[in-house]
Amino acid sequence: MFNRETQIKTVPFFADLAPESISNIAAAAQMRSIDKHEVIFREGDVADGMYLIQSGAVKVYVDDENGHELTLFVENANGYFGEASLINDSVRTASVAALEETLLLRIPKDAFLACLAKHPELAMKIASLTTERLRRSTDLLRSLALENVYQRLTHKMMDMAVTTNDELALPRRFSHQEFANMIGASREMVGKILSDLSKGGYIETREGIVHIIKKLPNAW
Repeated sequence: MFNRETQIKTVPFFADLAPESISNIAAAAQMRSIDKHEVIFREGDVADGMYLIQSGAVKVYVDDENGHELTLFVENANGYFGEASLINDSVRTASVAALEETLLLRIPKDAFLACLAKHPELAMKIASLTTERLRRSTDLLRSLALENVYQRLTHKMMDMAVTTNDELALPRRFSHQEFANMIGASREMVGKILSDLSKGGYIETREGIVHIIKKLPNAW
């Protein structure tokens, strides 16, 4: 059975809070069901809370008026997002949309700030974690500038891969377009590279999920 307090404690900067503080946050939190492809908030929106992912997955992305999109990173179940803009009362710096049906636990802004006022040390912890996410975005920009499409795709696959039954695999299904949006490439080029890797015996796709069978050339 889903326990709000247990999930809140999985967030690194909430983990050491006193039970009373966790309970106060849990009491204010709200469940929200999100459909696949539904936008949760957009870049420039006023920040109204942070979100914990109970199930499903979301993409954090930026786009332009011409529909060009770049995925900054993906958050899966037990991940969280939207906390950074609450600290300095700024607007959202990126958009977030669901990659599949997703269940979220929303912590309203006033509950978040009340906790921050009582535990000011949280600000430093959040800043540290935000810096790590900024590093990931910087790595993406460096990759876009310095690597070819094959390198960007294989490095992204290795970055996301998790060990399942002693085998590396991606955590969920990704379409060719989703891969393309992550690395700034065309869907067609992604499809060709994945096809070549499959023919070479480097990857296998089972039930839509890519499994990495052996070392990808130049990816380690």
